[in-house]
Amino acid sequence: MNTEKIDLAKIGSVSGILIATAVFTTVLLAIASYRAYPFNDNVNPTLSAGNDWLTYKENAVSILRNGLAMPKVASNYARPEGRPGGFLYNYFVAAVFALTGINSTHVYLVQTVLLGFSVGLMALAFRPFLSQAIAAFYFLLLAGLFFLEVFCIYTFRLLSENLVILLLALFCFLAVQTMIKKSLGIAALAGVAAGMCALCRPNLVLLPLVVTVLFAIYLSGKARLAIPAIFLIGALVVFALMPLRNYVATKQPSLSAITYTRDWDRPEIDLSTPITFKKIAAAISAAIVFYGKRVLFCFGLTFFYLPIHWLRPHWIIIWAGAFLFCRRAWQRRRLEFWQAFAITFVAVYLGPLIAVAQIYNYGVRMIVPVLPVLLVMAVAGFAPQLERLMRAGKLTES
Repeated sequence: MNTEKIDLAKIGSVSGILIATAVFTTVLLAIASYRAYPFNDNVNPTLSAGNDWLTYKENAVSILRNGLAMPKVASNYARPEGRPGGFLYNYFVAAVFALTGINSTHVYLVQTVLLGFSVGLMALAFRPFLSQAIAAFYFLLLAGLFFLEVFCIYTFRLLSENLVILLLALFCFLAVQTMIKKSLGIAALAGVAAGMCALCRPNLVLLPLVVTVLFAIYLSGKARLAIPAIFLIGALVVFALMPLRNYVATKQPSLSAITYTRDWDRPEIDLSTPITFKKIAAAISAAIVFYGKRVLFCFGLTFFYLPIHWLRPHWIIIWAGAFLFCRRAWQRRRLEFWQAFAITFVAVYLGPLIAVAQIYNYGVRMIVPVLPVLLVMAVAGFAPQLERLMRAGKLTES
């Protein structure tokens, strides 16, 4: 009997990624529809009291019924009083409600579709820098990762990570295309996407500024000024929607969702006078232990803050590949734009979380949005070994 090998690398072409994205999204949507049936709204004060998803729903209903200023929130939008930091997500939920009716299960189905699209967008974003086989492998790994880490846990919750995952994928795609095509129009769209990311998750507020610097470093000629400028303007115009909303509601153009610090998590350090060597040593020790646990949490050793069943050993493998990627990039002495972009992205995303976020309160969902970029670094880091396996036929089906 004749057997014909199916080349999985074909998924790594543009058309292959598009087809695979459509198939993956369809499968996810079928599972989500079965899971959501009979489509009863499951977010209400009885079942959801004290949770972010109830606050997001109530804010969305306020936007839908009473206006874009979100009258339910009479003060500046900030995190105190149990208000979640995902400002833009309130409007996303309101938009879904406006189109489909006030029912949280409808939002879950939309989030399912967005999750499927996110895999395709991320694969397309970094495809120019990967071989076709490695791009296919990246798509398949990311699809599996998102299925386990997002779809099975968070897609059926009203949480801003469900939106920011798509926005970050869109931003990565547009930022890379800006560098490839040197287009002012694409740069403006990339800026808009970056601004939306910052509106959706406060820890991303530095992202537009840092990427503006990267554009200025890697571009030359007239583009060195024009593209960073149009990108930053696009990001700032979009981000200005939050202080604009606050001004309409309170007559104060506040950025309190960013500047509010009372809920920041910091190590307990005593440097009151008189300062002694013992106090300094204790402060250094406390800081090392505090931030060491947080760094290890991001690596997947989540048991420092969560029950042991939350352990993420596959994160450790991803980080190992990412470190190998950084080592190889450093040995070449000059990073390509996409390499510098990926490394900077991870640092900008995780830096604020490690510094001050209440990691123990949010579980792994705050880390998940950075995994696609870490994963592309990992597959690029392990690319020689993976390609040898593929050539040997170990990653093909017959």
